[in-house]
Amino acid sequence: MAGEESTTEPMEVSSMAQRLCFDERSRIKAMREAQLSVDEIAERLDCHRSTVYRELDRGGGLDGYCARAAHRRAGDDAARPKTFKLAGDAVLAGEVAEGLGLKWS
Repeated sequence: MAGEESTTEPMEVSSMAQRLCFDERSRIKAMREAQLSVDEIAERLDCHRSTVYRELDRGGGLDGYCARAAHRRAGDDAARPKTFKLAGDAVLAGEVAEGLGLKWS
């Protein structure tokens, strides 16, 4: 309502939806060197164990993990060229253009 303050807080993104930073990758390396299990690493990083497994795969495996290599590969994967959805579907592109012409949102 007019004049009332909003009580809605901004939505927080869960830690599970965020990408790992280089510091976290370095911590994974140190924890693997200290022979911590994947479950223990995931708990300490507050992420899912599948995230840690995926990260270990990206950086050389359980016993050969390299934080720098994993960080570089994650950046390369994130920067890959992405195809626009409408570029490969002329029919859909035409329908969208027609809808926009009718001021549909």
